[in-house]
Amino acid sequence: MLSGDLVKIKIRAYTKKDAEAVGRIFSRASAKLKKANGGLYADSKIESWVRWGHKPEEVHKEFEDMNTKLFVAVINGKVVGSFGYQDGAVNFRNDSKLGDRGGFARLRFLYTDPDFKGRGIAGRLFDKVMDEVRKEGYKHAYVYVVLSAHGFYQKKGFIHVPALDSYSETQPYDPEINRRISIVSGCTHKNYTKIEKTPVDFFFEKLDI
Repeated sequence: MLSGDLVKIKIRAYTKKDAEAVGRIFSRASAKLKKANGGLYADSKIESWVRWGHKPEEVHKEFEDMNTKLFVAVINGKVVGSFGYQDGAVNFRNDSKLGDRGGFARLRFLYTDPDFKGRGIAGRLFDKVMDEVRKEGYKHAYVYVVLSAHGFYQKKGFIHVPALDSYSETQPYDPEINRRISIVSGCTHKNYTKIEKTPVDFFFEKLDI
């Protein structure tokens, strides 16, 4: 079954016509974040992500404004996943902690249709995007991820850098969530139970890609 599905996967460049499908996948994936991330994200935040995904014009504008080079995975004519990158030296978050990220590609928007999980789609998209990143001359890569994506990027050789995690003033602090984050991250670099705020995005990087 798996090998048959892999043969059917086609990876191609995103076009504006894909915005509706990509947004739909984002909305469906976002709706599952509450269960997958143990209450880390507020319901209102998840609901706003779900609504955004249903607005294809805004979805496409996001990619244009952020100069994102996006790719989609297609099975039997249906878009079932997306992944892309942009120049990591452009600090779109205006985060002073990032410093100079020249030579870095910022990876973003890796989502797969929940109905097609476990078919190698994310891996195929990752390989394609990393090939493109190398062709453009980038030497390093970084990405902000949700808690449930830690394992995927760790398997790809990315390292979690807790000092560069992203926090939100509107995200309520929850010591129980911080305890679970510490378990997932293995407390290798930071025990999140020692701080009184809860991260919303986790920073991973890979040098010498």
